[in-house]
Amino acid sequence: MPSEFNLVEDQGIEMLRRALLLALTVFLGGCVSFHPLPEGYTGRTAYIYDTKEDVSATKVHFFELAEVDGRRIETSSYATLARNQGRGMSMIATIASRRIPDGNVKLKLSANTYVAATILRLGGEMYKIEGIVEVTLDKDTIYRVAGRLSKDYKAVWLETEEGIVISKKIEEGLFQPPPNHTP
Repeated sequence: MPSEFNLVEDQGIEMLRRALLLALTVFLGGCVSFHPLPEGYTGRTAYIYDTKEDVSATKVHFFELAEVDGRRIETSSYATLARNQGRGMSMIATIASRRIPDGNVKLKLSANTYVAATILRLGGEMYKIEGIVEVTLDKDTIYRVAGRLSKDYKAVWLETEEGIVISKKIEEGLFQPPPNHTP
């Protein structure tokens, strides 16, 4: 039977372990940098923002830009993770947006399911698809990453703010319109 002293000591060690883990996370998080523009870039830019589809209060599908010409950038899922640390089962989804060089670029697009707490992944219906597209972006133009995620169909693409698709669709499966869909 554990003594009261051992329980207090165990709780103290657990608190210290958590504090060290938090400090390490903050330290390493500070080492990660996301630069959508090359260092010293002063040229023309286009604007791209991520989008989301709310599935429930604890689950969201993100359609996001993950890399620009091989450079990792901040995504909505990363921004959401950072914003919601320690919130348990509650979540506020954060949409990332950024300026990137105009002209010909290689973009890594990603569509994925994000949940408020890791344990919720066990509930299933976690989807992901990603790939590289090459596009030509016009200066001072606004674009968005769009897509669909479901059991039968996963897709992500880049489109204008007006909804005109400008990239190839990275897709898997067969799109099935909802039963009440009229063409």
